[in-house]
Amino acid sequence: MKLPFGLTRLMALLVISLALVGLAACGDDEETTGGTTGGAFDGTIKIAQIADDTGIAGGSPITASFKPGMEAAIRQINAAGGVKVGGKSYQFELINRDARSDPTVALASAREMLDQKVLFVSLATFVWFDFAYQQLKDSAITFMVLPQGLTLLQFEGAQAHPLLFSPVEMVLPILTGWAKEMKGVFPNIKRYGYLAEDNPLSRAVELAMAQTAKDAGLEYVGPEFAPLGSVDWSVQITNLKAKTPDLVYVLGGANASQVVKQAVDQGLATYLQIPGFRPEDIGAVGNLRNTTIISVDFRQPLYRNATPNNLVKDVQSLGTLPGGANLQTGFAISYYDWLHLLKQAIEKAGTVTDVKLIAQAMPGQTYEGPFGTAVANPNHSTSGPTGIIAATASDWKVFVFDKVGDTTPSQTFTFKTADVLKP
Repeated sequence: MKLPFGLTRLMALLVISLALVGLAACGDDEETTGGTTGGAFDGTIKIAQIADDTGIAGGSPITASFKPGMEAAIRQINAAGGVKVGGKSYQFELINRDARSDPTVALASAREMLDQKVLFVSLATFVWFDFAYQQLKDSAITFMVLPQGLTLLQFEGAQAHPLLFSPVEMVLPILTGWAKEMKGVFPNIKRYGYLAEDNPLSRAVELAMAQTAKDAGLEYVGPEFAPLGSVDWSVQITNLKAKTPDLVYVLGGANASQVVKQAVDQGLATYLQIPGFRPEDIGAVGNLRNTTIISVDFRQPLYRNATPNNLVKDVQSLGTLPGGANLQTGFAISYYDWLHLLKQAIEKAGTVTDVKLIAQAMPGQTYEGPFGTAVANPNHSTSGPTGIIAATASDWKVFVFDKVGDTTPSQTFTFKTADVLKP
């Protein structure tokens, strides 16, 4: 189903913001990661991230997870000899700039990157994306998972934005893909409901729900909306429960864990779908009773105490949020993979300075990493193994799918929920 452009922009904002509210706050000062290594390299390829680490849009564990993923990739690439072009070796170096949720700072940071001839920029400024992107779009390869960038790629196309890339899939394919994955794992799911805070964004998402359900072979029973800022959702939960859904997609706004707790306590449905819920968020719900919480993700949702033994070191290499909280691992993995794809594209293009040639070399690149095969797509999005967590009071199961929308998981890992939720 093709949605109106403006509504799809709003839908993208809500979906990509999936876990922004109600999660641990974090922040960064300006800093550089990488640095020289005593002349071991012939040159340095600088990558910048411009992010809202502080200010009104700061404190997101999603954007805070981009940098650790890139840092892990940079450490690995540099340790293996760096980027090889024309018989020379180049190291990656990451520069971080806090846009402070301020358009003047975002704009100044973008101009600074151009002055420093930084040719690769991660934009993680939700509020002021356009200010920075307009400065960079003709001179630097810009990559992001922000809704504004995804909307430009999905509806204006890569030809109109040849230097713009996304480390994740487009919005509409991921929505339908998640539904198909859940249906594949839990074939008893027949009826699909939607519970959300009433705002323009959640209303826009609802426009896609009927088609998403149809594509996944589910019956859509309809939505229930709680007034903006509501704390007590009992009326909406009761109304939706009367429609007997098996699965409910919950977007609870700033009170996500509290809303999920109310839905669990009232026995809304056997399955509750929440995008991007980490162990900390599921733990905040408390007793799950007879409900299965399904946390859907853009990549493998591997967390501390919930990772197979062969991947523990790889997940640990991604790091944590300040204070030791879990990263939003799916996004950290996305950025980790994308840096490896960028390395390959630079080597294929045979240049470290011609961004147009490097951008042309990116589509079709594949990276076989510890988290599966990542593919740079012709539409400038990136595909890779996705995953869902199915958490019950006793068990925590991770289902990995090689491609978004697969109905049979390629891998399944089972843990004890009590063990996963340990600090």
